[in-house]
Parts: sequence; structure tokens; C-alpha cells
Amino acid sequence: MKVKTLILDQHLEKLEIELATDAYIGTTEEKLALLPLLLLRAQIFCGCRSLCLPLFHSSVQILEQIQCHTIVSISTPTGSGKSTLVPALLAADGYNPIFVTQPRRLACSAISARVNKSMDNNIASWAVSGERSKTNSNTRITYFTDGLFKDILQFSEGKLLFEAACSPRGVVLFIDEVHERSTNIDLCLAFLALMLRNELHNKVKIILSSATIDPNIEKTFKEHDYHKLNIPKQKPLHSVITRRSLDENMFDLILRLNNDCKRNEQILCFVKSTGEVNRCVDLLKLKSPGLQAYKLIESQSEQEQQQIIAEQQIFFSTTVAQTSLTFPRLKYVIDTGLINVPIYDPKTDTTVLTEHYASKMTILQRVGRLARTCDGEYHAYYETVNDRPVFPKPQICQANLTDVEFSLRKSPFKDGLHSFKQYLPDAPEKEYLDSAVRRLQHLNILDHAGSFTSVGNAIAQLPDFGSVTMSTSVYYGLTKFNCGQDMIRLAACLSVMNNAGSLRMIPDIFKRSDEGDFMTLLSVMNHLKSHQNAIDHPEFLPIAHQFRRALARLKQFENFFKKASPQQRKASEISTDNWPNVARSLLAGYWEHVYVCMKELNGSEKQYCRYNVSDHNHTQQKQTAVIDYATTTDPKPSIRTVVLARDVFCGTDRRGWILSFVGIIQSTWLDNALERKFDVTRPEQEHFLANIRPTNEFKTIAQGVTNISISTNNIKLIGNAGEVLDTESFIRRELQRLHKWQLVEDNELNNNPTLQMNVRNIRKNLHYFHPLIWRFSNEKQIAVKLEKDDKNSITISVNSRDKDYEDIKDTFDMFVWWLRKCVAVRNEHSGVIPKFLKKRDTAIEQRIACVTDSERTLDKRMMAMRDGTRESRMEVVAWVAVCQFQCRLEGGFVRDWIVDHRSEHPTSIEPKNWVTFNKQTELPELTPKLIPADLDFHLPLKKYFDLERFLDEMHRYGFKVIEFQEPWRYILLFDQYTSTGPFTAEFIQPHVGITHDRIDFNVNNLYVECDYTKQLGQKIDLQVPPYSIDLDSTVADIRAHQLIMLRPEDAHMNERIKKMTARGYRLKERRFSYMPNPLENKNMVLTPVPAASNDYKMIKERFKKKLPHAIIELIEQVQNPNMQRLYEAQKTQIEQNHPRRGANEMLLYHGTKSDQVNSILENGFDDRYFKNDGLFGRGAYFADDPSKSHEFTDKEEVLKVVLLTKVLMGKMFEVDGNLEPSTIPMNSAQIGYDSTKGKAKTTQPEYVVYRSAQALPYYKITYIHP
Repeated sequence: MKVKTLILDQHLEKLEIELATDAYIGTTEEKLALLPLLLLRAQIFCGCRSLCLPLFHSSVQILEQIQCHTIVSISTPTGSGKSTLVPALLAADGYNPIFVTQPRRLACSAISARVNKSMDNNIASWAVSGERSKTNSNTRITYFTDGLFKDILQFSEGKLLFEAACSPRGVVLFIDEVHERSTNIDLCLAFLALMLRNELHNKVKIILSSATIDPNIEKTFKEHDYHKLNIPKQKPLHSVITRRSLDENMFDLILRLNNDCKRNEQILCFVKSTGEVNRCVDLLKLKSPGLQAYKLIESQSEQEQQQIIAEQQIFFSTTVAQTSLTFPRLKYVIDTGLINVPIYDPKTDTTVLTEHYASKMTILQRVGRLARTCDGEYHAYYETVNDRPVFPKPQICQANLTDVEFSLRKSPFKDGLHSFKQYLPDAPEKEYLDSAVRRLQHLNILDHAGSFTSVGNAIAQLPDFGSVTMSTSVYYGLTKFNCGQDMIRLAACLSVMNNAGSLRMIPDIFKRSDEGDFMTLLSVMNHLKSHQNAIDHPEFLPIAHQFRRALARLKQFENFFKKASPQQRKASEISTDNWPNVARSLLAGYWEHVYVCMKELNGSEKQYCRYNVSDHNHTQQKQTAVIDYATTTDPKPSIRTVVLARDVFCGTDRRGWILSFVGIIQSTWLDNALERKFDVTRPEQEHFLANIRPTNEFKTIAQGVTNISISTNNIKLIGNAGEVLDTESFIRRELQRLHKWQLVEDNELNNNPTLQMNVRNIRKNLHYFHPLIWRFSNEKQIAVKLEKDDKNSITISVNSRDKDYEDIKDTFDMFVWWLRKCVAVRNEHSGVIPKFLKKRDTAIEQRIACVTDSERTLDKRMMAMRDGTRESRMEVVAWVAVCQFQCRLEGGFVRDWIVDHRSEHPTSIEPKNWVTFNKQTELPELTPKLIPADLDFHLPLKKYFDLERFLDEMHRYGFKVIEFQEPWRYILLFDQYTSTGPFTAEFIQPHVGITHDRIDFNVNNLYVECDYTKQLGQKIDLQVPPYSIDLDSTVADIRAHQLIMLRPEDAHMNERIKKMTARGYRLKERRFSYMPNPLENKNMVLTPVPAASNDYKMIKERFKKKLPHAIIELIEQVQNPNMQRLYEAQKTQIEQNHPRRGANEMLLYHGTKSDQVNSILENGFDDRYFKNDGLFGRGAYFADDPSKSHEFTDKEEVLKVVLLTKVLMGKMFEVDGNLEPSTIPMNSAQIGYDSTKGKAKTTQPEYVVYRSAQALPYYKITYIHP
């Protein structure tokens, strides 16, 4: 305190010395008038001391150096007083006026108010675009937004220098927060460098202020009288502790810090975007309903922001709160360390909102919000990265410079950026400069020599309407389309709106949905102009601040035209409120922002294609886009066919290019020249030449097209843009032709009973294809029609272009390929619905709920994302797919994670290398060492799966996704370069899913479904005999890492076994060849046994050992569930009768005539039809030697059939060849026995059973025997 008093004494002593000079000695009125000003300066010095800011200790040195040098840079930590104290010190030292820039509107008004309060005098004022505060004779300091101050430097340099010459001490130009490097700040610095060419006579002082000064900025001023102030670091009034908080969920962290807060201490959270702010506010409310967080975003009014900062406790903010603001009770700052930066691409003429690491300077500014009123804690909610830049990249090096170029050319500088760049701290690359000139030439503002055209000169005389494109539109509204007043009002409104979010809050009565956003805004402006106090009405409250600014801008424009020529004034007063006139005026400036609904071009009705750009020189500008959600336009594609957009930008969501501020236009309003190409096939070219081009209808539509040419693979149209569009749309429609084909040809159906059975079932359930039909309708605007034909198949008809027909046919052909492998198509009710485990397991149930509970809150899902594990991120994807899109999750994730809670990652491989790409298919493949590996989903049958919407959801959670499509599935690769490691998700199309009727192992039989939050389902029912595998035993096997094989062992199964063995599983001795039940009205079903399978090889080997000349044509497995149930019941009974011996099940042969085979397969060995002439009684006869059974086949037939049958022999009564036939019972086995084994006449034994249920056909062997 004593030090500050001594410093204050030095300043006051300086004033005493000044008071003793001749200027003040005497009693004349002139000299006495100087005393109030001297007293004011003394009061300001005292006020500076009362601010208690660190820089006051160095204030004497600061003022001395500023007096000695033209340019001074002040680099000190945030909160030291650069923005508030230094300007006040300069005012106290006699400088007047003092112009200080701030990067945001709120900072201007807030700092001005704080200075005035501290000085107890109105020495500071503020000015922003369209508004300024009141001033008085004591006002010395004005805080400007950097954009407004740039205009002063650019257009009023002479006035500024004159004012400096008239000022006793001179003028101070103070550029604050120079580290932000906005386009306006860099232009201010360049204009100051340009000003230094003049002889300033020490009457202009330039001060550059930031926590750290970029060396490139210093280099700009080094050749002039530049001095860098080295101010000793002062001990801050309060301390800041930095903590790393990534291990804790951000919302849990906020709740914990909130509990620690005392006396309403505040918490400020920095996130990357306005969308993120909105989402975080909502998430915190979900997490803690009684806790309210508040937004600090650019679109709010200064009054609203000030009120929030003064009164509330928890804030989520973008960059708006990171500079020059003091929170009254800020205790905690939580920083995500990210920032969204708009980056312009001159090649595509679009701006991309890109996520970047916040620079170290930005981080420093955020830390600097703390320790101003109390001790603070900075929570770094981000990972330490090596490539975090020190300073942000200058915005002027990554922005659209068209407006800057035009502004420079119409200013006293009278030249463009190619010349002006020498004064900039960092010069933009040449392609940015060339792009700006090229765009001005496209607008007919510059000629090819780079000079203003007559149109350019006229536009240069007009006010700045926000952008050169808008100025061009206003000019044509004034001079050509008789809607000057409409365009001026619209320009005033659009000039203050940076994004379309406010459109949502406009009252419905003003929305003109059939015309679009421009006319909606115009209707609001017209209403506010005709109803003076309407803006105070409650319905305008959410958007009043923006429209107040718009009205202020409008007043400036109106004042300009009041002083303009009579002709201009009259043109500015003409209003038609007519959308065609307004639209044509807008097209004059925004003609490259015309987009056509892709529905017109055989694409998705939700997407729009940039159209009004010629192919030969703008091929990279052909983006597809979607319309901003905030639009007021009618969403129906039939109405919203062609649109005009003010803004085209690439947002942080994955929708890609977004059209903002949109109007619906007619193709006839497009009058520029256009060259357009679109691809066609050779048959389509021939069809066009023969059947489309010669027609009168085509000639009428295409009469404005001056050139139509055909090359190898496209049609090129040149002419009036509107007629080119109409002509292309007509050709595309006429190229659509009817294509018809059968799902499966009749010949194939007749030769394949199983396939015929399945197709007949599908004929009854054509709704299986509804998702596929919806998909083509949504993605391609193509109607696919399926009808039952007169026979057994299904006819598919498609009215489409040739290429689309080929894609659709490939999709159905792939389905048929799966159908051929299928035994019996499944229906939507196949399998076993989810059930509880008999032995309940809380841990398993909790993991099931994580992916199936539709009531699981967003904050919990976001916490899972923040857990930083691969599995928790997989759970989030699974939850979205299951709960929001009604998919069914099955396979390895259910087995390995939900049931077994098992996680294994290869430690010797970097996560990014866990995925490779198949050289043939180019599909992603994960290393087999990953557990769990991937997510397997079956898409819903009753609901269309919108892949685009699903990917939008994934983007909301921050996933990076690569999409792969095949005719029968989607494959999505997640997190390829994320530290937690990649994973894939496979989505099986529902029409293909019904063909997946078998599984390989019992442990892969589980699935989970939405809102079965504690239960597990089974894809196929294995609970029935002979399998008898229930849910609990499957879970037990998973935990024991053992499995039961359910398919014949072949090369494919051997690979599957190898994979599962590598995962630690072992095969149990029990194994089955599972067969699905036949479809309705069928008793049995046959399935070919793969020739490569072990079962096939074993049967063939045994068969040919006894019949070496036999040629096996086909082996089929038999599934007859009715007979199976009888057989299993009989088996149980025999086992009960002979507990030690058991059922004695044998695999035996049975030969019969071909005409009897189907009867046996359908109805079993019916004991009603057993013959009485058998040597061992009235029974069914079998052999263990196929040559014996061969004797009973039809000798005349080429193709013979022997059945390999499961036979329950139980306790056998054995008979040798010497036994007399009369001693053998004719109708049943001997008492106490179940069957007979007899040898008679030959050495080959025969096996006889006397009840139908004792034998079950298992394999049908079809063969040829010479």
C-alpha cells in the first residue's frame, strides 16, 4: 500500500510541476478554465490507484516510455490492468482522445462501465456498430470494436491525423488483445503501419497490448520508433492453482466444485462451439435437475450477457468470455482446450468450421479470467499435446478476403491485397488473394485488368451493406428490380445476423414458408418499421436485441440515402414486398449459391447439389449440402426444389455443407450462362438420341440451351442456367425406364425344393422387403415394386436409370445368394424372446441395461464417452443403435463384454494399427487379438434405418466414422485414430437377416433388445432336444470359455474354431449339426451337407468302403421336428427303462424304393405300414453296412437313395442264423427288449425296431451305382 501511495505521489507531483508552469499562472478566464481539467486528471490518477491492479506499480515507467516512443507494446499477464488501467493512466497524463479496441461488443461496454465506476467520472465511452454510449466534456477514452476502429483507420485517417494535430498531447491508438489475430485486428495493425509513413510529430501514440506479443507483429513495427516494455512481473493479488481433471467426468466435476463453492462463487466452462454450449447446459440439467447453468454466446445481447455474469453462478461459454471480462465471483475455470475455427477454402469457395487445439495464448487468456477477485482453480480438461500452437493462426490467412479486397479498393488506399499485404504482420497465401479478385470479377465489380467496372464504381459509392455480395444485390434492387427499400431493409437485418439460429424464434405470423427466410426477415423488418413500439412486445423478446441492431443499421442506411441524389433516394423508397423481385436482386450477388434438391437429380430429397456453377472451371465447388435446421422454408421437396442461400459453410456436425438463410426460387429466375455435364451410360445415350431429343416436348423445354453435346459417358448442356436445369431434369426423368425381372427363375425353383419352399414363404411376407424399398425411395427416389407372379416366384419392377437398376438388381441378387444357403427363412418372431437368467447376475444385468435401457440419460452416455475406454465407447454406439434405431445387438460383444466382461487389447501394437484393410474388398479388418472385437447388429424389419441420421447421432457424440456399404450390409469403422483404439460395427439388412437361420456355436446365440434391460434373448431355440441348451448353460459356457459346435465341421468352421481357440475357448465333446425347423405346412426340411465338411467326408468314406463303385451325388441332412419330438420322448423312455445301458443310439442305413423316401422323411417309419414278411418280425429294418441297404433300392433307377438313420436300439435281442423263424415274435421285440439284431443267411446283421418313434431319418444319401 505504501508503494502505491509513493507512486501516486509521483504522478501528483508531476501535475504540481505542470501547475507551476506559465500555462496556469494568472487569473484570466482562459487559464482558470484549465484547472478543472487538471483536477480531473488528478482524480483519475487517484482512481487508478484505487483499482489495485498490478500494472500501477510500473505506471510511471509506462507513461515515460509512451512519451518517448511512437509505438509501445505492453506484454503482461491477464488481469494486470492493460485494458482498464493503462487507458485511464493515459487520460490522467493528458492524452486525449484515447481509442481502445476490443474484440467483442460486450467487452467495450463492460470495460467502459468499470473504468467510469472506478474513476467516479464518465471518462470512458464505447462505440460498436450501430450503437454508441453518451459522452460528455470529461470523456477521454472510447472503447471500439476492432471492426469499427478498422473502418476509422481505413476511411478517416486524415480526420484522425487532424484531430491528433489539434490535441495538446496527441491521440492514442490502443490495440488491445492483439494475440487474437482476427482479420480486423490484423487490418488495424496494417493501417497503423501504413499511417507511420506520415510525419506524425509525436502526436500519435500506438500501443499494442497482449499477454504475449507475436514476433511477427513486432517485426511489422520494428523499423519504426518501436519499444517493447519489459515490466517486472508483479505478484498477483490472488493465486491460481492448475489441476488436470481428465480422469473425472466434466459434469461430476462441476457438481463437486459447486458443492465446494462459498458465497455464490462462480464456475466458468469453456467449450468449442455454440452447439456444445447448448448441449452442455442441457446435460447438466439432466444430471442435476435443480442446478441451472447459463450460456454465454455471441448471439446474446450485451445487456443479457452482463446480467448473466453479474447474477448467475455456472456458465458455459465459447470464446466470448475469454478476454477483457471480469466475473465478480469467479472461483473455477474448466477448459476443454478446444476451439472451432472457420477456415475458408478458396478452391471450393466454402467455409469449414474446424475443430482445433486452442493456442497457448488462448489458454493463457482463459486462465486469466481467474484471480481477479479471489483465489481460483483452473481445471485443464484436456490432454497435453505437443502440437498446441503458441499463437492462433491469423484469421486473415484462412478467411474469404473478397470483402477485404473490395473495401481496400474503394478506400483511399485504392488498391488491393496484392499490394496491401506488405503492411500485414502475416500475408495470406496467393490463392486467397487471387480468389478474392476472381470473385469480384465474377460479380462484375472488377474487370480483367483489375479496375472497377461501372457497376463496381457505383457499388463502391454505396454504404457497406455487410458484404460485397449483399451490396451487389442491393445495387440491383435499386437499379433494376424496383425493390430498393426491400433490399436495404433486408441488408440491415442480415448484416447483424451471423447465423440463422434466430430464425427459430421469429413469431410464426411473420414466417413466409413458401418463399423462405429472406422474406420472413423482411416481413419482420416491415412490421417493426410500421409499428414503432412493436419490438418491445413479448413475442420479440428473445430476438429484440438483434432487430434493435438491425434497425440502428437501417437508420444509418436511410440517412445515407436522404443525402444521396434524387434518383437514388427515390429508388431507395420503392417497396414491392414481392419475392420474385427480391430473389432476382439476391441472385445478382449470390448467383453461385443456387442449390437444387437432389430428388430432381435422382438423389436424396434431403440433400441439395450446388448447381449454378459451370463444370469447366469450378469442378471442386460441386458440393452437396443440407438446409439448416433453423430455416423457415417449407420442408416439402416438391416446394423446396431450387433454393438460394446466403451462407454455405461446413459445420462441425457431419451434415457437411450447410445452407443458411435460404429462399425458394424458380428455375426461370436463373438467367446467367451455365455449362453443365451429367453422366449417362451408352444405352442411355442411344435412348436419348432416338427417343428423347427428337420429341417436340424436349425441343420446347431446351430452346434456351444453345449447345447439347454427347461424349463417351456424359451429356453436356450449355445455355441459360434456368433452362439448362429444366432440360437436365427432363432428360433424367425420361431416361428412367421400366425394368422387370424374377427374384428367382422358375427353372431353379423347380430343381430346388428347399429354395422353392422359402420363396413361397417370402411371397406371403413381402413386408420383409419394406426396409429395402424405403431405403431406395429415400436415397434414390426410386419406387421398387414386388408382386407375386402367376407361378411360384416374385416379380420385381423398378422405374429407374440403368445404373440404379444395376445397383438394385445386385442387391436382390445378393439376397438370393443368401437365400440359396438358407434352409428355412426366419420370421420376425424367430428365436427366444429375452428372458431372465434363472440364476440372476446383477453385473450382467447392469451391462445389459447400458445398451438397452431407453431411459438411460444423456449425461450417463456422455460419461461413458468420457470414461476413455474402448468398451465404454462401444456401449454408447450400441445404445444408440438399439434404443434409438431399434436394432438388435448380438454376437461377440454380447458374449465377450456383456456376459463375460472381458477386455483384451494387443499391447505390442499401436491402437491405430489394430485395423487393416483387406486388399481385395478394401473393408476394415481388426486384429484377432482384440476382445471384444466388434458390434454386430440386425437392422429392424418394421422401421427404416436412416444411415445418415445414425451417422449424425454418432457425430454428436464425437465419433469419427468411416462408412462402407455392401449390397447386404453396412460396415462402420469407428475411432480409427483415437487413443482408445478402433472398432467396427456391422449392420445386417433385415431382408438378409431372415436368411441367417443357423449359428456356429452355442456361445454366439445371444442377443439383446431395446427395453429388455435385464434379459438375454436367444437367436435360435436350442432348449428343445436333442440340443437341450438353455440360456443359463450358454452363459456358463461363456464364462468357462467352452463351446458347443452347432454346424458340420468344414474349412469355414475350422477357421471359426481356430479363431475361438485363439480367444481361449475349447470345444466341448457335445456337438450337433443344428437344423432349423421347416416352414409352415411342411413336416420336414432337407439341407445339403457341404462337401468340404467333416460329416460329408465321414459319411462318404464309410459308404464307399462298402460300395466302392458308388458315386455320391448329394448328402442332405433331414430335419423333421414332429418326428424329432417323438424320437426324443422314446429315447427318454428307453433310458429310464435301462438306466445303465441307456438308449443305445446307433447310426444305421435303410434302403428303400425312391417313391417311398419322401413318405418316410415326412412321416417317419410308420409302424402301421410295417410288412409282415420280414425274417425278424413286423418292424423297420436297418443295416450297419450300406451294401446291405443297397439291395433294397430300386434296381431300375439311376439315382438311388439310402437313408442314414438314428436308431434307438436299447436292449437288443440278438438272433443268430440257426434260429427258426417261428420262434421270432412277429409284432414286437421280445419281452424285456427294445429291438432285435439278427443274422440269417448272410454274415451282415440286420437291426430291427418295432415302434415308429425308435428311428429318425438323419441323412438322405443320393448316389449312382453302376
